[in-house]
Amino acid sequence: MRAVMVVGLLSGCAAGVPSGRGPVVPVTAGEGGGGGDRVRVGPVEVIAVPVDRSQFMFWVVGRDQTRVTQFRPWSDDVSRLPPMCDEFGNAYPAGVSFLPGTRIRESVGQAISSGSGLPHVREFLDALPPGGALDGPGQVTAAAARGDLLSYPPPAPAAKRMIVRLPAANVGGTGVLTFEFDAARVAAMVAP
Repeated sequence: MRAVMVVGLLSGCAAGVPSGRGPVVPVTAGEGGGGGDRVRVGPVEVIAVPVDRSQFMFWVVGRDQTRVTQFRPWSDDVSRLPPMCDEFGNAYPAGVSFLPGTRIRESVGQAISSGSGLPHVREFLDALPPGGALDGPGQVTAAAARGDLLSYPPPAPAAKRMIVRLPAANVGGTGVLTFEFDAARVAAMVAP
């Protein structure tokens, strides 16, 4: 998986490359915390963790003991989010798969306890600050992470890449956060 920060809001998809990709600012990307991509935005890190082939948790974790950042969930207004794209130019609109007020830990926890596995998700959730994993808008500090859960229609069977773009403004940044997922790797991670 690869994470980049793109300057300028992207719209639509084009075969091979998301349209308007434009200048790319390198950011720290890694595979840890259960295989999620990590993008550093000022004092916070945004971590993407696949829950299934077309559903992703996004956690905003404070990395600076001296800073507080305001977080606004992307799921609050999915109509303004760019679609998830694949390398063929297909666009998959963002949606939510949980009821407002439902905690992400509860939603994802049901999938884990139902025997569907997801050890990478369990490992990641266990690594969040104790008692500091919150849903909804509010402050993000080094002691309190906040999460969001976004769903997309399943990608085309031949898709090898899934590209999710989110406005950085929701975490106090500028531009667009771009997460690129290898479809085969995600499918292997979420297989029962």
